[in-house]
Amino acid sequence: STPVGSATLIGRMLARAADGHFWVVAGDVNDANFRLERYGSSGVFQSSVPLDQANVNGPAGIAFDPSGNAWVSMGISSGSAGGLGVWKVSASAVILASATYFPVSGAAVVPGQITVDAAGNAWVAIGELSASGALLRLFKFGPGAALVSGFPVVYQRGGGVDLAIGAAADASGGVWVVGASSNPANSALDLALWKFNGSGALQSTSFWPNTFNSLNSASGALTLDSSGRPIVVTQQSF
Repeated sequence: STPVGSATLIGRMLARAADGHFWVVAGDVNDANFRLERYGSSGVFQSSVPLDQANVNGPAGIAFDPSGNAWVSMGISSGSAGGLGVWKVSASAVILASATYFPVSGAAVVPGQITVDAAGNAWVAIGELSASGALLRLFKFGPGAALVSGFPVVYQRGGGVDLAIGAAADASGGVWVVGASSNPANSALDLALWKFNGSGALQSTSFWPNTFNSLNSASGALTLDSSGRPIVVTQQSF
């Protein structure tokens, strides 16, 4: 695609839609001018749309709804404030709807991956960082990108840090979230797996002790197998 000005574009996230097209979140070397680009199945550039206010704070996410629309989640900024941006983009790369969230407290936002359920609702879990730690905030956006009633919901284990990395919607209409969580007993940073139902109520938790040695090392990915069981890939810090 054509770079913005003299800048070279760098891909931040790649996803393949069911129709074979490739979608890429890309920005320039200055971590600015982000856009969502669409390529044919052979890799030929077709179209792009700008992602206003997007920045490189946290990972970008791409997911697809049952109608073939692409949903994108990414960190955004407005002046000195950081937040969450969500965009719904048609198969022809036209923005259909969008939503933003900025913490009232001015806390920093680290978005996890976006996922879309069978009803076309988009889910995003974020880590909201402040001087006192981090809490997990779970969002559910309806097909028109409006926030569903009762959301966002907040989870805090009690150890001071709960940070989302990835999410996967399941057949029940709920969502699995993977991330990092500090143990209230010893402050160790554990790998965490949370299950929320469609209303945002917490159904189950699992923790793997002392997986990460810092928030900077907290990374991973989540998917579900054909039976709906979660599969997590992460790195172990030593």
